[in-house]
Amino acid sequence: MGKYTGLLLCSDFDGTLCHHGKVSRETLEAIAYFQQNGGRFTLATGRYPDILSELNVPLCCNAPLICMNGAILYDGAEDRYLYEGKMSAEYADILLEILCESKGIRDLRICSSDTRRAEAIPLNDEGAIRAAMRRTPYKILLHVDTEYSDFMKRKATRLSGARYAVSRSWINGIEIHEAYYDKGKTARRLAKLLHADKLICVGDYENDLSMIREADLGVAMGNAVDSLKEAADLVTATAEENGVARLIESL
Repeated sequence: MGKYTGLLLCSDFDGTLCHHGKVSRETLEAIAYFQQNGGRFTLATGRYPDILSELNVPLCCNAPLICMNGAILYDGAEDRYLYEGKMSAEYADILLEILCESKGIRDLRICSSDTRRAEAIPLNDEGAIRAAMRRTPYKILLHVDTEYSDFMKRKATRLSGARYAVSRSWINGIEIHEAYYDKGKTARRLAKLLHADKLICVGDYENDLSMIREADLGVAMGNAVDSLKEAADLVTATAEENGVARLIESL
């Protein structure tokens, strides 16, 4: 039994653990200390499960990874998917309506479950869009111009309805996926799976909001957007100031 036994810490990656493409030595050492003393640590990210090998980050997670904003729960130790939340092919009709006469959309990417990559789809190619949706992707990503970001988020939210979650991981990136598989719900599933006594979640942007609300202790980074800080139980230091390390020290 260690001082962190029973705790599950789920951390966003970009803008939370990672600052300008790097995870500091201090943060890595704090995470290692947390695990050595009984804590379970993992990432809750919008990326695919190969994030650590792809970015060559010397970070070890001792709990399954939450990926694709919650659409994937991946056990790296056994190389298997515990949960996969895929979108319905019928969402193609909604997506085409979102794209119709919408200014400011730079491109469309479908995060496929078969190719395990974000596939660029022509905005004006209905056939390609419908074909991509028949592959039941994990999520859809729209790159939009900053001045149209709020408008497009509202439009996508209105048209998508309650079944789908619409959020942003940065100002120019609007993401859509099944609401039943957001970061918060998947983090709670993981906590139950591991029999954790306390779920702690930390993030910096809108796509982290569901897990900040779901957590027993929801933590916003010092560099987080205002909506996340307002929902959080605690605000830690910025990513540049090793906010995750400061959080672990305070537990």
